[in-house]
Amino acid sequence: MKLTRSFAARAAAVAAVAGLALFGVASLVSSAAGVNPHDLEAVATRAIEVNNRSTMLPAAYAPGRLTADQHRSLRATIQSSYVGVFAGPALANRLNGFLSWADRIAADPSQPRALTADIASVSFDPPVVSGDTATVTGTYVLVEKQAYDTPSGVTATLGGRYTNSFAMELSKRGAVWMVTGYSEQPVDFAADPSMSSNLDVDPNPGATKPPVGDPQPIDPAPLGN
Repeated sequence: MKLTRSFAARAAAVAAVAGLALFGVASLVSSAAGVNPHDLEAVATRAIEVNNRSTMLPAAYAPGRLTADQHRSLRATIQSSYVGVFAGPALANRLNGFLSWADRIAADPSQPRALTADIASVSFDPPVVSGDTATVTGTYVLVEKQAYDTPSGVTATLGGRYTNSFAMELSKRGAVWMVTGYSEQPVDFAADPSMSSNLDVDPNPGATKPPVGDPQPIDPAPLGN
């Protein structure tokens, strides 16, 4: 897999976002009484944070050389962070992708990882709510620095400022809102040259940095997408 995503992956990502948007327009009514939009926005923001920070390794973890205890701990940390925010299909889909990444990076240093992943801003459209379900849409800006190790053992880095649009379906489970549908697509990417290092060691860095999670069309891709 490469960071430059295929046309089919791009079409699937756009279709997923469009499907959620159409669901909100056709099936829901605007902002039902008794629902605080800030509660929905807080859950959506947390989902964005979890999704983009799950590929950050603790400082003591060496990519490709994780001990059995470190591997188990990494999987447990990812699982606990998602269980607190996601549910249903979104939980299953996201966990599948990120736990697979944890298994790969435990033994393969060329797997991509995030060194920093800071959510610079999140802007929301008015939420659409019907009973115990809601659709939340908007855009967010992520400043991320990525890293991967080359076959010669050198760590290469790159990154910049990503702008993504998103659409989430939320469901109320008891007194708690959970994300049960999650999709996003890129709007813009601005590379930050100060984040780049050792890319000349590998003349085709995109070929060695497979994406993590659901495919999204951007080059390079935020690792959490």
